[in-house]
Amino acid sequence: MDSDRDAKGKRLNATKHRINQEFKGKEGAWVTTGREIENYVSAHILRAAAEQVHPGLGSKVKSGQYERALPAKFGNRTVDKVKIARAVAERDPDLDVLDLRMQIGRLVQLVETANS
Repeated sequence: MDSDRDAKGKRLNATKHRINQEFKGKEGAWVTTGREIENYVSAHILRAAAEQVHPGLGSKVKSGQYERALPAKFGNRTVDKVKIARAVAERDPDLDVLDLRMQIGRLVQLVETANS
């Protein structure tokens, strides 16, 4: 789940903390190291995908661990995060962002264990 942290050292809100505690010692809970899941997409990939979906939006994409990567609105239109995610998925992935490679490894192990 998104941490929603906007700076290093900020605490999780009560609901996220409770859910994280419920999963403690079990596989399954992942709180993003960044503010939101969009922070796990390389800036150049996210900019290109945003530009493809909403021409002109690419220059508005922010990068950084605690940034809100995409604005909610662009002009008078709502930013379509689903279409942007699909455009991101069409590109070669970059797993070397934040702790993404490690988290993907955890997920693969979880699925392999469940299927064995």
